[in-house]
Amino acid sequence: MKKLITLCFFAMALLLGTQNGFAQDEKYQPLKEDAKVLAKELKKIMGLDDIQTKVVARALFAKSKGNLDISESSEEVRNPAQNQERIEANYKTSLLKVLTDEQLVQMNTYLANRIKM
Repeated sequence: MKKLITLCFFAMALLLGTQNGFAQDEKYQPLKEDAKVLAKELKKIMGLDDIQTKVVARALFAKSKGNLDISESSEEVRNPAQNQERIEANYKTSLLKVLTDEQLVQMNTYLANRIKM
């Protein structure tokens, strides 16, 4: 009987722990959706293939997530300029793996114009 009760408590703790673990991803879900939508727009405009679109979506999400994490971190912990440079370098490196320089310029121009709207 004690083993059964112990097993039930363990199973309940495991389930509750799993819910808390997945709850952390919810704050990034809007960023992920925005990145996917933007990548689909870029796919139509620039004629990207599926692999390029996925890499662009991941890069956009990683950049947005990094910027959000910087803005939410405490002032003592962060070095915004250095972190921003690192985020931009990772962003550009990941995009240059699948895009040409011309496509990257076209994408950045589109994104800059889209933000102005």
